[in-house]
Amino acid sequence: MLFIKEIPKKSMEMKILTKINKLDKEKLFLPIKKKEVSGNNIKIYWKKIPNTIQKKKENEIWKKIYEKDVFEQISKSLFFLHSLGFIHLDVHFDNILCSSKHKYYLIDFSISEPVHNIKNKLYLEWKEDHFQLLWNLVFHRNHYINDFSNLRKNIQKTSQKNKNLLKKELKLCLPKKFVDEKLSLLLSKDKISIKKKIDQIQFKMFLQRLYLLYYIFIEKKDNFYQDLFHSINWIRPPFPSKTQFQSR
Repeated sequence: MLFIKEIPKKSMEMKILTKINKLDKEKLFLPIKKKEVSGNNIKIYWKKIPNTIQKKKENEIWKKIYEKDVFEQISKSLFFLHSLGFIHLDVHFDNILCSSKHKYYLIDFSISEPVHNIKNKLYLEWKEDHFQLLWNLVFHRNHYINDFSNLRKNIQKTSQKNKNLLKKELKLCLPKKFVDEKLSLLLSKDKISIKKKIDQIQFKMFLQRLYLLYYIFIEKKDNFYQDLFHSINWIRPPFPSKTQFQSR
């Protein structure tokens, strides 16, 4: 039984799938069985794997050991995708297929982008993919929160030791100067007013990371997720240069 998706010939998704199909020797991604031209689109056929992780979680007992498998396999797939010069930008449980043998496949590149197209290099790059994956594993939901009022109160009330811990962990995944600036702003009693749109986006993404780290290091003190966070190589990987990327 095959799964079929019709994709525009000149779309970024088609470009990504073509490169993956050509270069993915380890079969990290679901192999394409066949292609058919259909007007301005191409029909892609894959072997049908019925369960996304989301469906599997809804229909079966989900064990934490599976999460380690998911994290390791999808992290490897992301590393490969990034080595080709692409960012997925939509890593969540509805986009991860699970075979009966617990092999996991990242799918759906419909909003993926080349790294060279990402203007906000501080966040919207490879780090965002890993953060999305970890967020979904910790909270079992795709959507980020929007109300950080309780987080601010909790951070202000927590001990200096915990504040130092959060600062240390944040600096693993974000620029050090940026962490110092934003954490100082959050810990102050001043009303936070940020006018520029790009600054608002960056601050919100900083708060999302802080929220996750506060949860796993202080609120729940979850060693399993702490270890997953520490296992990520947060140093920017060697993306292909723009010239290398275009020549592939």
